[in-house]
Amino acid sequence: MKAWMSCPNGGVEVIPRVSSMPSLFRSAPIPVLLMFSFAFTGCGNHGYSSAGAVNQLAFGIQPSIAAAGTSIAPAVTVIVEDANGNTVTTSTAAVTIAIGNNPGSGTLGGTTTVNAVGGVATFSNLSISNLGTGYTLTASSPGLTGATSRTFNVTAAIAFVSASQTICSQTSASAGTA
Repeated sequence: MKAWMSCPNGGVEVIPRVSSMPSLFRSAPIPVLLMFSFAFTGCGNHGYSSAGAVNQLAFGIQPSIAAAGTSIAPAVTVIVEDANGNTVTTSTAAVTIAIGNNPGSGTLGGTTTVNAVGGVATFSNLSISNLGTGYTLTASSPGLTGATSRTFNVTAAIAFVSASQTICSQTSASAGTA
């Protein structure tokens, strides 16, 4: 039989147990072999415990290099975490994104406030208007410790023209003139 103990952080820890060898493999003349069983504990910050109370934000998918005025891809995500860094999967907190470091005096476009789903807020259409090296984004939500992204750059948009596109066209003279 397993013995369970509650941990201070709300997790559960399995206490080692000692049992004898199953009776199928035992016989009277053979000494009894003791078997031990253990399991991962939920105590401490081992990533095995259930998430606790909502406490802080952290960037999941960080912003990456983007062209000015185009959506940052892949979509930026912000995770709602407990004090131990576990995702609080029940959270639907409203998370707001803003520009932190703004080297190019850019403006942030797209949907800047999103409700978390399963503890993750996904910002799928963020863009920054101006070029710059070393932008950061900040995430905030009332009552939670905010987060700042790693730095990223916004570059010039590059236009591609295929060889099959007509760059200019010639128009004919007005109808009825010779």
